[in-house]
Amino acid sequence: MFIGILKLLRSRSSSSFTLMFIPHSEHSVSRMSIPSWLLKLVSALLVVGVISLLWFGVRYWQMRESMSELKALRSINETQQSKLRSLEAEAIDMREEMLQIKYLEQDVRNMLEDDELADRSGFTDSRDYPLSGRGAARNERLLKNKGHRLVF
Repeated sequence: MFIGILKLLRSRSSSSFTLMFIPHSEHSVSRMSIPSWLLKLVSALLVVGVISLLWFGVRYWQMRESMSELKALRSINETQQSKLRSLEAEAIDMREEMLQIKYLEQDVRNMLEDDELADRSGFTDSRDYPLSGRGAARNERLLKNKGHRLVF
């Protein structure tokens, strides 16, 4: 494609531009001849270069403007990551506590099934031991008659 543009520039005109350098002193005049297609090519490249430079300049300005937003988002991200780490630690602690509670519940259920809880405290089930409320003396006599003893 680039070669096609060069051929087009050459075919339109075969003329050239001449630059003459005339010194103020006694030296001779010097000439330089530049083909017209070369001037057209240089000017096209110059236009493309200026447009590219403007485009990159605008993109750079837009990126600099978005840097503040990016910094804000990074700080928010860091804050959220620290909160997430702390929540993860809390979740691990809660999981350990729930596991301890599960084991405790299992131990209590096993003790209730084996009646170990009544043996440890010295009391029987509260339904079998009615010493609360009014008539405590009467209840105490009933327990003595049944052979229970009170342990506090």
